[in-house]
Amino acid sequence: MIAFTPTPYNQAVVQSITDTIKGHDAKEFVLIFSVHGLPESVIKQGDPYQAECLHHVSLLKQQLLPLHFKKITLSYQSKVGPMKWLEPSTQQAIEAHRKDKILIYPLAFSIDNSETIYELQMQYRLEAMRLAVPEFLVCPCLNDNLNFAQAILDLVHNAPRKPLGP
Repeated sequence: MIAFTPTPYNQAVVQSITDTIKGHDAKEFVLIFSVHGLPESVIKQGDPYQAECLHHVSLLKQQLLPLHFKKITLSYQSKVGPMKWLEPSTQQAIEAHRKDKILIYPLAFSIDNSETIYELQMQYRLEAMRLAVPEFLVCPCLNDNLNFAQAILDLVHNAPRKPLGP
């Protein structure tokens, strides 16, 4: 395994997960990183989104090793329309782990919105209750987290400078 230096963004994600799981035994939980879904056709046309999501989850898994989650997996939410979308859907992931305690982190969302508050906190929570999931936790998005703000500042300060004008 190659060592890497965690970015302020990843540190903020890990801290959010750690704060949410506090008081619980992580070994009893399946951590589902839920990202926005895309139609498979977009990926087949060369969009790197799915590979980038998988890579990001692999980096976070390394940082989360000390928590010893039962399992860490990736799922896709917010499917719209009849075409084939990336899988597993977040609903499928919840169904697959219905006997486990579940912690969801909305990885593709930096600020809480209708897809994190309504879809994860309400719609999927009701589904988890229907499936008798023993415990269902959802991490908040980073919103005003200081490490998240620092990550944005680092990106701005380290961005290549382009000359103004034509």
